[in-house]
Amino acid sequence: MNRCSVHVDPHPEKWNARLQAFDGELFGQSLIDIRNEFKEALGISLDKKVIVVGHQPTLFHPGIAAKFIAATQFAEQVEGAVVHLVVDHFDGDVGLVEEPRIENGVATICKSRLAKTVVGSPLIEQSRAEVTSNCEMGQYLHDAEGQHAAAQFAHAMQLCMSPYGRVDYTIYSSELLKHAFGTKFIAAMRDQESDFRDAYNRAVFIHPEAEIAMLGTGELPLWDTPNGMYPKALLLTALTRIGFADLFVHGLGGATYDVVMEEWVRNWLGIKLGNSVSVSADLRLDLDVISIEHARRAYAVPNAIEQDIVHMVHSIDVAEPYSEQRKQRFDSLQSMREEHGVRPDVHLLKQSLKVANKRDWPLFCYSREALHRLQDEIVSVCNGFV
Repeated sequence: MNRCSVHVDPHPEKWNARLQAFDGELFGQSLIDIRNEFKEALGISLDKKVIVVGHQPTLFHPGIAAKFIAATQFAEQVEGAVVHLVVDHFDGDVGLVEEPRIENGVATICKSRLAKTVVGSPLIEQSRAEVTSNCEMGQYLHDAEGQHAAAQFAHAMQLCMSPYGRVDYTIYSSELLKHAFGTKFIAAMRDQESDFRDAYNRAVFIHPEAEIAMLGTGELPLWDTPNGMYPKALLLTALTRIGFADLFVHGLGGATYDVVMEEWVRNWLGIKLGNSVSVSADLRLDLDVISIEHARRAYAVPNAIEQDIVHMVHSIDVAEPYSEQRKQRFDSLQSMREEHGVRPDVHLLKQSLKVANKRDWPLFCYSREALHRLQDEIVSVCNGFV
């Protein structure tokens, strides 16, 4: 059975308390008005609690799917809406995927291409990818809506996850800087360049574990390209959590770096954010691989000559210690093993076990039964919602 573990922080019984009530002003406007206007501009209902899950438009592994499953469970409890925040300016060859291959009990990684994508161009700037596989995931990519590769892959993953978690709205990261709140935020960073940068770099310095780069003079936390501006990680979550999210569901990585954003906006804007939680999961495939111990036993006692090995070992035990007879029998034992057994390749077997313990295979590598077990595990954990 697939090994499954779930991480949820804080405990689900505390999630309601993380739904932040925003008051006060920002940039000369009430935060309530800012959030309502931003939601309306993004097409999000004002009547629902907005639960946001963000990720790049890649082929999700179970740890990412876990965020959507938990967000779905919480949204049902609070009559909320699940928003998929797509980091559409991600640059990566997402159509090339890794799958496990087992041969003679040894696991290796096999790369295959589901769709034609390239490195060196944001997915939002790539046209829909040509699908090159007729597998189930390939069919999702074929059926997915969207005019560019980012939308295509994001919607394909929503189709893939639909038995386990829902998405009510899809928002793209490139949209956020085009609306009034995004433009005001950029203007404020430019107008208050020294204060903004000092607060940002101080937060980065305090949290080296997040591995966020400091800003240089005149630098903003965004990608300024010939085709448009795209927010970097901290700006993206700041715009989202201040602007429209009632709760942001992070993975482990996002939860690590977003403390930097919280420190930054608290020191610069005086806004204390608490509207985030983290969810992740480990779900490993049941790969039938040979362990190092098993390989060593098989070499020490080959099945074809098991009784002969037992007799030879016994004859060595009864021979005179350090005698020539004992040495000859031991050499014969080693010769029998070399002739009938296979000496373990320990390095290869270690690599095989590492592959077998991977937790980030694409969802389509897992059986529906395994993914339903993941869903059941998360639902069980989330029974603590109050």
